[in-house]
Order: sequence, then structure tokens, then C-alpha cells
Amino acid sequence: MKHKWITAIYGFVIGAAMVVTWIALFVTGQAEPLRCGFTAHLFSELLTAVFMIVAGVLIMAGRRTQRWVTYFGFGLLLNATLGAFVFYIVNFSIGIFLMSFLSFAVTVVLAAINYERLRDLTFLTLGVVLYACINIGGEALESIVQGPIAQSLWGILTYISLAFVSVVVLLIIQIRRDKD
Repeated sequence: MKHKWITAIYGFVIGAAMVVTWIALFVTGQAEPLRCGFTAHLFSELLTAVFMIVAGVLIMAGRRTQRWVTYFGFGLLLNATLGAFVFYIVNFSIGIFLMSFLSFAVTVVLAAINYERLRDLTFLTLGVVLYACINIGGEALESIVQGPIAQSLWGILTYISLAFVSVVVLLIIQIRRDKD
């Protein structure tokens, strides 16, 4: 991996910043009450933070799994920062808008600089897809809870399950190919 120290430090910093931000939001009472959609969003954000921190550790340790963990984390992070970018421009919070734009731009640059093969793009795409599926699934479950019972809970659960299974299967396939 090119520029491994910059990428590792970025992973640590962005992952830790995400965790600290959520802790601050809860401590100051700015976080919403725990509802399905919010809980799914919180889960996807914390998953992103964990992947970015672990990516930093693996890069510094020179582990073989550093590439897929980093690019999967980049995918999660791209979706998170793009969502924040859009949300905060719509809600006129210029400071957070600029921070999310900068995070998005740095992630794109690091992903491009370190890119070597199609597998990197595959893991990045899987991260984007999983982040989206978690959030869409959470919002869908919330609409069922708030809406009429006649809506198909099993359909939503099936969708979420298939999304997770698909991503996990593709991750396993790519990891096995990376070992070869």
C-alpha cells in the first residue's frame, strides 16, 4: 500500500473522531431517541469507525488483510460522508458540511492513490452497499413500526437478510481470492 502511514493515521483519526462525535452527541442530548432508523444509522457509523481503526492497525502491522479492510472501510466511509455532506447542506450547517466534504475528498484521494487492482474497488463497493443496506433497512423497519401492520415485515426482513448475506458471501470470495 502506497502512503501507508498517511492512510493508517487517517483511519485512526477518522474512526476515533466518529466514535467521539457520537459520544458527544449522546452526552449533550443532541442525539435522537433510539428508534429503528436512528439505531441502524448509529450501527453503520460505528461499524465504519471500527473498520477504519482496524484498517489503521493492520496497515501499521503490515498484515495481509490490510487492503480489503481498508477499502471496505473506505466504502463505508464514503457513504457516511456523502450522506452527511448532503444532510448538512440541506440543513444549512456550514461547519459540518465543510468537514464532511473534506472527509469525503480525503477518502477519495487516499482510495485513488492506494488503488492497485479491481479487488480494491470491489471491497470499496461492498462497503458502500452494506452501509446503504443497513440504513435503508432501518428506515424501512421504522416505517413498518409506525405504519399499518398490513405492510410486509417479512419482506423487509428478507431484504435486509439478503443484503447482509450477499455482502458477506462476496467478502468471503474476495478474501479467499486475495489469499491465492
